[in-house]
Amino acid sequence: MGKKFGFTLIELLIVIAILGSVALFGLSSFNASKKKARDLERKSSLNQIKTALQLYYNIYGLYPAHDDGNKIVGCGDDPEAATSCEWDSEWSLETNVFMKRLPADPVAPTQSYLYTQISNENYYLIANLEVADDPDIAESQALCGVDSGVQYVVCED
Repeated sequence: MGKKFGFTLIELLIVIAILGSVALFGLSSFNASKKKARDLERKSSLNQIKTALQLYYNIYGLYPAHDDGNKIVGCGDDPEAATSCEWDSEWSLETNVFMKRLPADPVAPTQSYLYTQISNENYYLIANLEVADDPDIAESQALCGVDSGVQYVVCED
């Protein structure tokens, strides 16, 4: 009888198991990278909002108030009757445009940023990060004097 060429069923199952393991590992690494990228976007967005808040302060001499949903109250035509600014829309008051698009959380509307005016001179901007062991969390909380779990905090310097 001649020599047969090909793979046995056991050999094929082993190859399929190895390929499945490699694919599963790659998928989990990809998901972790996506979480890190969304967290980086959150941190960048909060720093952009911080710059716009400083501009607001320079014009009006105080930081805007916050509403019950922890949104910035600084939109509209009249500073005396300012309304809550919606995330992912323009932030403007009178003729002053602070941001063409007030950034929303990357997974909005599931979660959003939180803004709290502490005083006319201070505020907190908070984002919930997905990567719990991000070293920037502890650093941001220490800088702002806040201890709040996996939340990244930005405040007035």
